Amino acid sequence: MRQFIGIEDLAGNALIELLQANATKRRVTFKKLIKYGTNVSQFLNETGEEQVILLYRESDIVAMKENYADFFEVGNFGQEDAYIELKEGIETIDLWMCFRSPFSIKTMLAFMNKKVIQQSELLTV
Repeated sequence: MRQFIGIEDLAGNALIELLQANATKRRVTFKKLIKYGTNVSQFLNETGEEQVILLYRESDIVAMKENYADFFEVGNFGQEDAYIELKEGIETIDLWMCFRSPFSIKTMLAFMNKKVIQQSELLTV
């Protein structure tokens, strides 16, 4: 089965993991998001269950900024150190409902996989 994962899905799921590990960390770089998406995709492809297509072109990022403005702010867009930051008042449960629960169990497990998270360096400074 073919599955599309957008930059907003990567951001929401990465921020869930960050908040669960450290409730004060509410920002993730695009560089780490791309690494996270690649690792999630590899994990799912290795199981042979899903073929993943990641959507993170500039137009996808612009669409995310417009469609999910209630959730995220984008900083330093177009620069090497660009990042996505979770807006104040948004909690883990909000992210779960919007960015994790719509996916299959296998995809959810890939987003939460410890090896995927570690290889993506999501929790490192």
